[in-house]
Amino acid sequence: MRWTLLGALVGSPAAMIRGVAPEMQGQYAQGLRCNGQEVAASAINDNYCDCEDGSDEPGTGACSGQEGTLFHCANVGSTPRLVYASRVGDGICDCC
Repeated sequence: MRWTLLGALVGSPAAMIRGVAPEMQGQYAQGLRCNGQEVAASAINDNYCDCEDGSDEPGTGACSGQEGTLFHCANVGSTPRLVYASRVGDGICDCC
């Protein structure tokens, strides 16, 4: 079964997945697979690390501790940057 992740999460095909860089959003548009299985749209950013590589949690710290799990900060009005997922939601503004 295929689904459109962007629309399934927020009801709008124009919405963006939290923590994913704009140029990477397309990777989620056709659905997400990890560990040999499709990941349900409801499992994206649900604060539970379903994928070994952390790809299902781009906007939470659930998969922190992995070098490849990074959160994209848009930094509106400044320079976009990536921060470690472990810093997401820790009470410190890393994306200011």
